[in-house]
Amino acid sequence: MRIRARYLSIVRDFLGVFEDVIELEGNEYTIREVLEIIRDLRPKLRRLESMIPMMWVYLNGKHVHPMSNKKVKDGDVVTLMPTLYEGG
Repeated sequence: MRIRARYLSIVRDFLGVFEDVIELEGNEYTIREVLEIIRDLRPKLRRLESMIPMMWVYLNGKHVHPMSNKKVKDGDVVTLMPTLYEGG
């Protein structure tokens, strides 16, 4: 199974990459498991998560909870970005 992990905004800047193509063995992965795989692939992500209060996670453009048991399928795109700040 192959998925794409995309990083937007400060996540992209901090990691120094826009996208990873991740090859996974088998067909049964949840969002929670994929995020752990991404953290292992990009260890700097753990540091960033400790510095920002919250990160949005999207599966194929739809917001999902990072601890979700929602299944990821071949060809899916998982996108990580910080929450947006509005105000002044």
